[in-house]
Amino acid sequence: MVITGPRGPAVFAGFSPDGRWLLFWPDELCSGSTAADGMPLDAVPTTGGGSVTAVKHMLRYPDFLSWCGRRLIAAAGSSRETQLNSKLVATGAPTWRSRTIEPASKLSWVSPSCAKPGKLLAAAAGANIENAGFGVEHRSIWLLRPSGVIVRRLTQPPARELSDEAPRFSRDGRWILFVRTRVVFFRTRVGWSGVSINTIELTRTNGNGGVVSLVHFTSNDFSYYDHFNWPDEIDWYQPR
Repeated sequence: MVITGPRGPAVFAGFSPDGRWLLFWPDELCSGSTAADGMPLDAVPTTGGGSVTAVKHMLRYPDFLSWCGRRLIAAAGSSRETQLNSKLVATGAPTWRSRTIEPASKLSWVSPSCAKPGKLLAAAAGANIENAGFGVEHRSIWLLRPSGVIVRRLTQPPARELSDEAPRFSRDGRWILFVRTRVVFFRTRVGWSGVSINTIELTRTNGNGGVVSLVHFTSNDFSYYDHFNWPDEIDWYQPR
């Protein structure tokens, strides 16, 4: 969804849980290349008024944002390569001052996801390296507190070419669903292309029992700039 503001077009990112704030990425140049390098996330009151910066610089991926109660957790960084210097930050109304809760040091963090009512946070993380190449993320799923304290590492892919991505909590917070993926590249008449061979898996948040494979599937998504578009491709139906 594209909205129009005083600085031109913008891409809708969502509402705050109380509905009092609208969040968006300003896209003044309407440039896909510029957007791929990241941009600020802004917030504006739904009653009207000026916007404020909630996150200084992040990639425009919906799964890089998650609400932990009244706090917004974001994967933020200065590179289009998600394996390079992506950290977890927390921000929120009314000041929207962001602070780093988990820095990008040995690990680069992506896809934060909060359990209701916001007491646990899951995220995927892999080695913090430059020019890693597509399909070699080798990420694991980690359980954290919203303050940034690491509780435990929940998964560890058994092979170097596998990567665990896109964690999502069950409604009761006892399970995490994620995608374990392997990217395969092949030559075509016009160059190289690729697919991902995947399984949807479950693991317990208490760290017991290993992982349970649910569904096998193949996708044309081969992690452009180290990011998979799973939020656009899969969902988890959880009736109330």
